[in-house]
Amino acid sequence: MASRLRRQVDNLRAALDWALSRRGDVVLGIALTIASIPFWMYLSLVEECRRHVDRALAALAKNDGGEPRQEMKLKAALGSALVHQRGSGPDIAATRTRALAIAEKLGDIEYQLRALSGPSDQAMRVVRTNIEDALAIGHALSLCSALANAACPLSIMTGDLVMAERYVGMLLDHTLRHGLAVWHAWGRCFQGMLLIKRGDSQISLRSLREALDEFPYSGFALRYSAFRTELAESLGRAGEVATALAAIDEALGRAERNEERWCISEMLRIKGELEWLRAAPAEVAEALYIESIYWARRQDALSWELRTATSLARLQAELWRAQEARATLETVYGQFTEGFGTSDLITAKTLLNKLDHKNGSFIRPE
Repeated sequence: MASRLRRQVDNLRAALDWALSRRGDVVLGIALTIASIPFWMYLSLVEECRRHVDRALAALAKNDGGEPRQEMKLKAALGSALVHQRGSGPDIAATRTRALAIAEKLGDIEYQLRALSGPSDQAMRVVRTNIEDALAIGHALSLCSALANAACPLSIMTGDLVMAERYVGMLLDHTLRHGLAVWHAWGRCFQGMLLIKRGDSQISLRSLREALDEFPYSGFALRYSAFRTELAESLGRAGEVATALAAIDEALGRAERNEERWCISEMLRIKGELEWLRAAPAEVAEALYIESIYWARRQDALSWELRTATSLARLQAELWRAQEARATLETVYGQFTEGFGTSDLITAKTLLNKLDHKNGSFIRPE
């Protein structure tokens, strides 16, 4: 895939240079820049991506600001590129804040999550501010939105179980108090995920299954596939691999039918883990991991890329490819500049340390 794409780099450069020149087509150039963002990021040409995005933003400013959605996508891409290059800083925060503000105004959940998906520390600072603001104005819907769309999933994902318990409790309490049944179903799913992270598999599986049963009737199932993915992973860990594979296949099928691909990288990673658990040929799991990394890069989801790189490195190490495993994981791990206390980064660092000290095989995922 990468080699085929690299053959088109010069063609894309020429098209962008012409479109954004004085004799070109600015409207086309801006649209082409936005469409090319996943291309540059997949090839890890971050600096080039940033330069093209900068030019498109300048052209957009001269063109009376253009469409807000275009600015949102360009600002989100610029913030991401700058994070990869410099880590953090006031200008990066301002860029992401602008992207978030437009996304909130447009009601674009995907780009709200992207704007909040910068380093696993900056994101949580923004979350805390949003929660405090919602509490200050006493607006239940704003509070539930901030809790369900950001605070609960981010705290669970980063492994901050103390804050996760607090946020999930707040969501359950406020949704019950104000009769917000849909948000309450989300809260129950997050509660099941929290129990999973705490290691109480039987209670968590029952809780998550019961909560998911409410989703088909709720009419608002944005995170259904993500919750289904969590259930599949938990079933696999509990030894119910066949049931887990059926659950993840259902989630993937739903994602394709509804074009609900915002968490497809994680779905593919979990399917790879499950295939590995059922002792499928290593090539099957490896292909799923590679596809997962492709989607993570395309969507600029560095945290999910790290998770998959960790899974892939474990597989490579078990196949006595320790040097390759280290390169796989180190490349992604090296892009982080903060958040080293989160569970995923701790797991990745632990694996890197093991790869430093021995070249033997590793056990299959637990």
